[in-house]
Amino acid sequence: RLIGNYTDYAVRWYNTGLERVWGPDSRDWVRYNQFRRELTLTVLDIVALFPNYDSRRYPIRTVSQLTREIYTNPVLENFDGSFRGSAQGIERSIRSPHLMDILNSITIYTDAHREYYYWSGHQIMASPVGFSGPEFTFPLYGTMGNAAPQQRIVAQLGQGVYRTLSSTLYRRPFNIGINNQQLSVLDGTEFAYGTSSNLPSAVYRKSGTVDSLDEIPPQNNNVPPRQGFSHRLSHVSMFRSGFSNSSVSIIRAPMFSWIHRSAEFNNIIASDSITQIPAVKGNFLFNGSVISGPGFTGGDLVRLNSSGNNIQNRGYIEVPIHFPSTSTRYRVRVRYASVTPIHLNVNWGNSSIFSNTVPATATSLDNLQSSDFGYFESANAFTSSLGNIVGVRNFSGTAGVIIDRFEFIPVTATLEAEYNLERAQKAVNALFTSTNQLGLKTNVTDYHIDQVSNLVTYLSDEFCLDEKRELSEKVKHAKRLSDERNLLQDSNFKDINRQPERGWGGSTGITIQGGDDVFKENYVTLSGT
Repeated sequence: RLIGNYTDYAVRWYNTGLERVWGPDSRDWVRYNQFRRELTLTVLDIVALFPNYDSRRYPIRTVSQLTREIYTNPVLENFDGSFRGSAQGIERSIRSPHLMDILNSITIYTDAHREYYYWSGHQIMASPVGFSGPEFTFPLYGTMGNAAPQQRIVAQLGQGVYRTLSSTLYRRPFNIGINNQQLSVLDGTEFAYGTSSNLPSAVYRKSGTVDSLDEIPPQNNNVPPRQGFSHRLSHVSMFRSGFSNSSVSIIRAPMFSWIHRSAEFNNIIASDSITQIPAVKGNFLFNGSVISGPGFTGGDLVRLNSSGNNIQNRGYIEVPIHFPSTSTRYRVRVRYASVTPIHLNVNWGNSSIFSNTVPATATSLDNLQSSDFGYFESANAFTSSLGNIVGVRNFSGTAGVIIDRFEFIPVTATLEAEYNLERAQKAVNALFTSTNQLGLKTNVTDYHIDQVSNLVTYLSDEFCLDEKRELSEKVKHAKRLSDERNLLQDSNFKDINRQPERGWGGSTGITIQGGDDVFKENYVTLSGT
């Protein structure tokens, strides 16, 4: 409970701070973005890991991935004070929520104003996570200048681009008093690769002094930055103003987006750890959308829409996965949010490993709190032979669901014993009306008790013998309580309607008669109409 309280407190004050620093001008956006970036690094990234400290749910090492993106400031000279009313436009230049992709290359175009050459536009080529589909190209950012040959920067070398060193150019070519006729652009950038070797950088025109590491420092200062970096370049968009070389002002500001290095290119499932795979690392989304995360999930979320009672229109997200170990068995757990009980199906490869109605977790899918998420998991364990994809499908005809992540839990002998014990404990406790086991729930039957008894019987003697004995005694107690309330205990019709929960019941006019020559025991007489 305290984990949830701390989480919601941190996110609430983060959002309050964002609202307070927002303003209309570029200097306001710089302050806003700095607050967002630094609080993400120092608060939200830590909050996202809070659930992993629940040792009952995560009894072994757990590997998390942060898929949220942060942004360095537009690389322009005097950007923090010169551009009025531009904050909304700058913010719109950032990508909307999306499935994670892998930056492969940037093709940069060059234009010139008088004798000044600058970065006028670019195109991005990317691949889906796991390189599990064809490469795709984003629309042109900026303009396709032709003042110099285009230059292609390959981003997929080493561990990706971890650093940019940019050169800014600010000129007033016409030099007319205080008029705003100006050129504010970028005329060169060095792209440095994360690597354990001395892999040379890629350079567009020339290197500069504006260093991205000043805004996004390494996570390990005991090794060179190329090894200890914390983020890699994930996308480049552009904020632009001015329409041609004859415009009053020309502004071309590449916007660098960065993703945490924990968000790996491939969804590798460890054999000795619980592996969390965010749903946004999927490569196929049908009848759904990616929505902004609430701040404590470490990234954005996937919403699967209802089918509208059309089975061909069921919302579905598919995630590629890779298993170094082919012998390890795994259970799959999903973190989700829903406002109604909802029927969900999980497939691993072509096999359905879960298909059931899961309970509602939230009263609203807007302004999500940490307590609005729940979990469900497959009861059985499976090996990688099922395939290299996992997906979840929304079978509901009327309700949507939010998927946060998939979790792959390796099933070792110890972990399986703990899981079976927890499952049996929940089943035994569910038989009784209270923790002191004084009474059975009214809907519990002998069949239910037998099923629970089977769960207890198959518990491991090696790992949980004492707990098994204790649960066996509770099951025996449940059987005794069931016998005591069994209707056949009053097989001689001693009472009617005197013990509503334990005896016989009937309408008025029914009488009990004593034994006679025909019936040796008591019998019931039903009055005529």
